Amino acid sequence: MNSRDEQMARNLEWLLKYKYPEQKLIVWAHNWHIAKYTDRVSGHEHSAKSMGTYFTSNASWNAQTYVLGFTSATGSAGRITVDTTYTIDFNTEEGLEKWVKQKKFPYAFLNFRDANRLQPFLMKGFSHEYRKERWNRIFDGIFYIENMYPCNKMP
Repeated sequence: MNSRDEQMARNLEWLLKYKYPEQKLIVWAHNWHIAKYTDRVSGHEHSAKSMGTYFTSNASWNAQTYVLGFTSATGSAGRITVDTTYTIDFNTEEGLEKWVKQKKFPYAFLNFRDANRLQPFLMKGFSHEYRKERWNRIFDGIFYIENMYPCNKMP
């Protein structure tokens, strides 16, 4: 996985330097691939680096990058190339999703940029499973969707 994400970071750098040097880009990918500091995520220490980790290790690119992750309380998810979907469970754990859901927001944006002193907290940041991490150091912000659903399968 490291070589794949490292190459994705190189591709992104090439796009920014040569193909679109005067433009802003939006890269939409799975939370794991865009996340920063994945080599510090519990259970992955020193083993797994994401595209976001490789890319933002360059201080200049890091200063110009905003990493926005996504999370949801309920719904379903899947892959665009496969018919199978799976349910996104909402349970009573004291995670970020429960806190936002209690506020009755169907959608929410949380900016973590100024929250560098946050302690680890529960959130479904990777693959809709609760993890206790310092999420404010992994993502610059989070977009919450109360009820998520997958894309339609490709023909």
